[in-house]
Amino acid sequence: MFALAQFFLAIGFSFSTGTDTSLHYALLSALAKENEYGQREASLSSKYYISIAVAAILGGLFAWLNEYRIAYGMSFAFAFISFFLVITMNDPDAEKREEPRHPFKQMKKVFGKLGDPTLRYLFVFTVIMVVLNHVPYELYQIYVDRMLRSFDRDVIAKTNTIILGLHTALSMVIASFFAKRAMVVQKIFGTKVSLILLIVIQTALIAIMGIGSSCVVVVLLMLRGLTGAISNPIIRAETTHKLEPDLRATYYSTKSLLGRISFAGVLVLFNLSPGDGFNNSVIIGASIGLVFIVFLIALPIDNS
Repeated sequence: MFALAQFFLAIGFSFSTGTDTSLHYALLSALAKENEYGQREASLSSKYYISIAVAAILGGLFAWLNEYRIAYGMSFAFAFISFFLVITMNDPDAEKREEPRHPFKQMKKVFGKLGDPTLRYLFVFTVIMVVLNHVPYELYQIYVDRMLRSFDRDVIAKTNTIILGLHTALSMVIASFFAKRAMVVQKIFGTKVSLILLIVIQTALIAIMGIGSSCVVVVLLMLRGLTGAISNPIIRAETTHKLEPDLRATYYSTKSLLGRISFAGVLVLFNLSPGDGFNNSVIIGASIGLVFIVFLIALPIDNS
């Protein structure tokens, strides 16, 4: 059921993913400020994580009050405001776009871009990181629950949603801190080394979930958003300028779709694995990470 839900979620995300990134680059290009794109993406990403942190605290509070409807009501209100903001926007690239292609022709052009070693490397990295980033996200609540079991059950029942909201908020604050410094990380280590280090960190977090104590894991899982926070601005800065205006949004949507559908497939694999489903999920997730660490080390990122 979760795999099926993830499949439909993947389709939904693919419709919006890349549109904001493409518009941001187009606006900067119209102002002759393309060279600021990477750092501005990092700054926007940082603010994005702060907004999630606020939402997590509010969501935990509403759940504690048993007022789930308020969370849905606020989501609708912000979506409604966003709708009116979007319809007032102008597209600076409108005149540069070709006539809309047939979807299959558009997809063919997207995959044709993978002939570029840099785009191919970043495409593969993004798809696998979408999978790996979801593993600790799906399982972290189990560790928070285990840690809370050492307290009085009444305390757990009254505070668990608030604690989960605070845990998510803290992880997003950490992600926000690193997102703003993503381009500094790239400058220090280079693109390939930075991305490999990030996939090593996420794989290590997944592996620790299988061997560490609950309290230790709960603390370390606050770092689960770090990898996406750093990698996303780097990838966008290295990718967007290589794509034509009429292809950018579709290219990013395709990466998002394949990443989330791949995770849906991994959920099916979790379900089919024998024995303890939870421990097997951790082992499978860590194994996927190890395989792709080796693969990404061997895969060239440029023509050199």
